Amino acid sequence: MKKSTLNLSEKASARPVEAYWDCNLSWLEWLLLITALALSLVLHLNPILDSGKGKFVLVLLAAISFLSPFTGFFFIGASSVLPFPDPGAEEILHTAGMTGDAEIGTSPAKIGMIVWFIVFLIRYRRISLTGIGRLWPVIPWFLWIALITGDPIYLPQSEFMKVIIYSIMACQLANEARGKYLKCLLGLCLGALVVILAFWGVSAGLPIAISNFGAARGGMERIGSIRADAVMTWPAILMGLSGVIGVILTMASKASPVRAPRWLNLTGIILFIGSMPPLISTMTHGGYSGTGLLLVAFALSVLFLYEKGMLSGSAFNTLLIGSVTILLTVAILFLADAFEIQTRAKTMITSYKETAAEVGFAASRTAVWRDSINTIMQYPLLGAGGNHAIETITSEYAKNGAYLSHNVFLDAGRVSGIPGMLLVALFFFFPLAQAFSSVNWPRFLPFILFHFVMLIFWMSLSFWGYKTCWAFWMLMSMAVGESKHRRPAVKSRRKPQSPASASSS
Repeated sequence: MKKSTLNLSEKASARPVEAYWDCNLSWLEWLLLITALALSLVLHLNPILDSGKGKFVLVLLAAISFLSPFTGFFFIGASSVLPFPDPGAEEILHTAGMTGDAEIGTSPAKIGMIVWFIVFLIRYRRISLTGIGRLWPVIPWFLWIALITGDPIYLPQSEFMKVIIYSIMACQLANEARGKYLKCLLGLCLGALVVILAFWGVSAGLPIAISNFGAARGGMERIGSIRADAVMTWPAILMGLSGVIGVILTMASKASPVRAPRWLNLTGIILFIGSMPPLISTMTHGGYSGTGLLLVAFALSVLFLYEKGMLSGSAFNTLLIGSVTILLTVAILFLADAFEIQTRAKTMITSYKETAAEVGFAASRTAVWRDSINTIMQYPLLGAGGNHAIETITSEYAKNGAYLSHNVFLDAGRVSGIPGMLLVALFFFFPLAQAFSSVNWPRFLPFILFHFVMLIFWMSLSFWGYKTCWAFWMLMSMAVGESKHRRPAVKSRRKPQSPASASSS
């Protein structure tokens, strides 16, 4: 009886380990994903948006996506970059100079919240929030902000409540996925990469009004998506790519007890190559530097795994061949100046050098970062918000009387002092610290690489309420919190021998 109980216990503890690595898609998940991608493309079309049918398409997209956790995360990843469904909404959005959930209509994020609640009550007849307690690091941050600024964070329409709801949605989806965290991350990344649909749709001749909002660089317009302008296109692309290449890398290592699905490596190569032209076309400092930093992080991860003996020779060769294929293809596109990527890249580099020579290494960020640091040093405890002070602005934003730091941490310091910065850092880095404290942290490389890109995003822009980031934070916290102390059993990937060959050996 004791032996039987032990076996049952071993099976129960091993099941979540196997689930974590399961990235195989069922026929239903493939069907839902293909349908979601098709509806996402349809939603980009001018005839759909101009006719007012966008809301119907968006509701249908959300309803279909939330039928499975994998595609549910796909919708969350796409919700921050999908077009507003209201006729003329994108023109109003860019004219006003906003890229968030402006009150100009029904945003995809709002529709997503409502549809998620309805679908899950019908589909699963429950809301499972096991693990939501891991969201505790956000409480000190939000309470400090409310105390210092008096901001009504409890109101349903506040950005604070929206990100909490999206964290709850991610928690529910992760619970229904039953430990298949890598698959959930893949869904989130594929959703974020929906941002490149506009570029390729326009290139294919489809009627899509792609955004060129923002100051030109060297006389060339910066190309974005529809809702996401150039500045907000690169974070979605890099976050999506970081998770996909991270999954490929860690599943190729000996940390994985299973083989990667056959479609995964080819999909990663296609997505990376397909993302480069729209990424280069954004002509943004963050996009270019972020790409370089991500490539360095990936290369260092490969070398680390190889040096630690966690990559077999065949796995290393496969990663090398894939990387060379990507680099050669992108190089050919660059040399041929396909989609003007060589022209745009050279123009961007020249523009940066001129700006950096004039104002400093941080280029357009130099003045606002200097003003932010001055404010923090002047009001270190409570910030300008707690002191009800008017900041001294020396940048081009002086005429507006307000500015963004283009850095979430500096914005927090300006508004709520150094304690506010520290509380934001506690929240932000908490799951990363948990990952590195794990007994087998290389298994979390996809999350670590995504988190690294998210850090670049938060250090470059002020959009702390980006829904994709909050869903990712919740997913990562659940993944590392549930299994950081569990040492997975080592399994052979070789096919089992037949009884005859086993006896002869």
